[in-house]
Parts: sequence; C-alpha cells; structure tokens
Amino acid sequence: MRCPAGSYLKYRVNVQASNVYNIGLRYKSTSVSHIRLLIDGEDITGTTELPNTRSALSVQTLQLVPIPAGHHILTLEVTDGNPTLYEYNIKRGVRDSHIMSDSFDNGFSPEWGYREGNWTIVNGQLESTGRYGKMLMGGFEDIHLTDYTVECDVIYTSSSEMNGGLLFRTTNASTGGADDNPVLGTDFLQGYIFLAGTTSVALGKHNFGWQTLATANKNISASAPHHMKVEVKGANIKCYLDDMEKPLINYTDPVPFITGRAGFRAHNSSVRFDNFIVTPDKDAETPVKGITADPSPAPSPVRIYNLNAQPVSPTGKDLQGIYIVREGEKSRKVFFRKRNV
Repeated sequence: MRCPAGSYLKYRVNVQASNVYNIGLRYKSTSVSHIRLLIDGEDITGTTELPNTRSALSVQTLQLVPIPAGHHILTLEVTDGNPTLYEYNIKRGVRDSHIMSDSFDNGFSPEWGYREGNWTIVNGQLESTGRYGKMLMGGFEDIHLTDYTVECDVIYTSSSEMNGGLLFRTTNASTGGADDNPVLGTDFLQGYIFLAGTTSVALGKHNFGWQTLATANKNISASAPHHMKVEVKGANIKCYLDDMEKPLINYTDPVPFITGRAGFRAHNSSVRFDNFIVTPDKDAETPVKGITADPSPAPSPVRIYNLNAQPVSPTGKDLQGIYIVREGEKSRKVFFRKRNV
C-alpha cells in the first residue's frame, strides 16, 4: 500500500503476554521516509527513518518495542516521504541479551540450547563426529535474538569434507523421520548458514530446504584453521573469512528471517569448530518509551510452548503431540498423549 506523508495504518492486535517485540516492516521507497509507531495513541518509538531502497524491497526492524498484554490499537503513521508498505512481521524480543561463548576447553558450555547428531570435543575443539547435525546456542528466550555478530574458528579435516559452517537467525530446527534422524532432517530448520568450499564461500538460506543467496570466490586451504564471522543487522548480512575488515559477502535479504539463534551445522562432513562467540548488537536497538504494564509477570514453575514458541496450557492437560517444556532455565522436548505434566 502506498502511504504518502500524513497517512496512517491502524491494526487491532491481541497480545498474549506483556513483553518487548521486534517488528519487521517490509517496504520499498525511492526516497528517505520517516514513520512513527503508536500504541493506543501513544507514541512508542518516536520518529524512525526508512532508508531509500531505490524501488527494491527491504525490511526495517523496529527492535524491543514494549507492548502490554491485551487488546490494543497499533498505528503506523508516515510523517514524511512516500513509502510503499507491504507487511508487518512481529516477533518476540529479548529484553536482556548477553554475550554467549564456548572455547570447548572445559567441556560443553551450559548455554548450548539445542543439539542433534553426534558432536565430540577433541583436543579442545568441537568435531562433527556424526557428520550430520546442528547445534544452537542459547535458551528459549534467545530464540528471539535479532541483530548480532557470530564468529568462530573452523578447521576442515579434508578438502572433500567442507560442508559445514555457521548457522544464524535459526529457528524450528529438528531432526527427521520416526527415529529423530539428523541425516533425514539435515534441512529441517529456518535460518541462514555461512560456509566455505575449496574455491569459494557461500551464504545459504534454509526454509525446510536449501537456497543459495550469494557466493564469492576465495581459495581456501583445508590444512589450516580459518576464522569465520557473520554480522547480521536488520535484513543485511555480512560474511567474513580470515579478513575481518572486508566482507566477502554483503547481502540484503528482501524477505528476511528477523530472529533466531546461532550455532553450527554439518552435512556429511567431519568439521571442527573452536572459539565460538555470539555478541548482541546493542547499538541497533530502537529507542522506545517505557511500558505501562508489568513487562515481567512471574513465570509459572512449568511453562509449555508449541514448536512455534507460543505458550499453551500451563498444565499440559489435553495436549497431544510434541511440545517444549521449560522449567526454570532448562528446556526439553516432550511428547504428550493427553495427560497432565
């Protein structure tokens, strides 16, 4: 919808829980525009710039917008410019993000929140001994991380086995088949991956499948360690290998995933990783005003979520299928057969 200066869009929303949210606004514009976001008539974000996209589609993410639980009127007002707005993508945010890391010198960090396949620590390095699998760092709240930098050392054990790399903005990872097989589930995730080959690097996108987004030429030795880094801000992704100043890939996704955890993936390869670190981008957070409702209601002793990270029955009564049960800081997958937790 084309929205000239002074126009506004109103939406009725029903928010399940008081929290902070990330709002990805998909748009295009031939000039710089500015918008305001209001909730029940109150200006929450102040004036936010929508950069000139030169008629290409782009996404601007408003981060950590506080929204109380209940029914509200969400208003997007265009204060100047003439953008064409396409859609909102509203995801829960992380209020208190923190740096997470693992050197693998003393076993596995307790911050690893998801693991499939066989991964072994060998001489202080993580190795994909199962050849297939995924690992993601962070607990349930960290599924909602938005902008961050992730980096690690990667050691390829053979030039014919280099199909492994950094996952980021990853959600809905799972195994495949009745036996939770990591081979069958190798593409069962939504998110991005940066990986290297003998003569090139590639940025890929998983949406329960595989899509190559961008590549760059680079000769890469399998006999020496390499340092990988990815910076993801809004819809923009920068990928580095060895040279941390000049990105090999600088790509803007017109339909981006805007939240998700970071980690590793291996596909039919024995790859080693070391010195993994995720650093949230605090500078990218949208300045917002205080929330009037309590943003931190006391959690239940046991909380149950479906696989889309949405809270469900606090008791588990009458549930059937696979759900995530969170107790304190620990989460686990549970298959319910219509019974109480």
